[in-house]
Amino acid sequence: MSAMRSSKTTTVPSAALPANLVSLAVAAEHIGVHPKTLRRRIADGTLTGYRIGRMVRVDLDEVARCLITTITTTRTVA
Repeated sequence: MSAMRSSKTTTVPSAALPANLVSLAVAAEHIGVHPKTLRRRIADGTLTGYRIGRMVRVDLDEVARCLITTITTTRTVA
């Protein structure tokens, strides 16, 4: 038995595509994570992936905006 994947794909007009699309490898290297991490974020809806032929691309600005967060501290300065 073969497993069927259900995928939600939407065709986006080329005029609406972000200008800063890069491969998963480039984006992962840029923020210091593994490409599988980006694939998981695309799968869970945190990040938007764009399929161009067989290649998957992400908007580098969106990657930085969605995945890079600041860490708050509860330590007080005396």
